[in-house]
Amino acid sequence: EAIREGYSEYRSSFKTKELLKVSYRLGFLAVMLTLLLAAIWVALRVAASITVPIRRLAEGTVEVARGNLDYRIEEQSGDEVGMLVESFNGMTADLKHSNERLRREITNREIILTNIDAGVVSMDRGGRITTINPAASRILGVYAEDVMNKRYDEAFRFIDLMTELSRTQLRGKPL
Repeated sequence: EAIREGYSEYRSSFKTKELLKVSYRLGFLAVMLTLLLAAIWVALRVAASITVPIRRLAEGTVEVARGNLDYRIEEQSGDEVGMLVESFNGMTADLKHSNERLRREITNREIILTNIDAGVVSMDRGGRITTINPAASRILGVYAEDVMNKRYDEAFRFIDLMTELSRTQLRGKPL
């Protein structure tokens, strides 16, 4: 009888051992899931700290390309992304300053060209007329809007014709 009771106790200890194993496994699984969720959360936070400023930089480049030189990114961090944001903000400030200086210089040039008595015609590398001041229009007998953005040989073709006519008349040859 004592052996039977001992054997019965021994068998029941196996059942509690199995329950104990299951409870340990469930506890281990709960800890692992908690750690996995925490790792995913940390990864998402780190990714957001990188992707959000980069997305703002991309939006900023679009705004600057549209001509909005007042666009600033308000992002404070001491890492490489923060340095990139600071460089972007510095670049847009420099661009704005250069753009304003260029506009002032263009305005000054236009004032000077408008008020001098000498005729001035400027062309780009392709020979297209980019500037003609009032004195040049008067001297050449053309309207600025008729010759702007045209090649000089096309814009002043009639002047070549007039010059040729004058030469022919000076030589005494009949037309």
